Amino acid sequence: TDGAQDCCLLTVDKKIPQNWVKSYYIQTQVAGCRLPATVFVTKKGKHLCAPPATKNNWVKKLINQLNKKNRKTSK
Repeated sequence: TDGAQDCCLLTVDKKIPQNWVKSYYIQTQVAGCRLPATVFVTKKGKHLCAPPATKNNWVKKLINQLNKKNRKTSK
């Protein structure tokens, strides 16, 4: 293998509705990707690349909402 990963090549600063999203993960340069990003996974399985939460307020809010929702369902 050549170590290629599934990385976001660009991010889109378009607000994603919370009811579309089931989870998220953070893409980092440490993991071998060039661009730091927040990747939201939709209920249909699509991966949407958004800016890092530190650079964007709606991303931070959506992450907080998902974390709260996941805490409630894990109890």
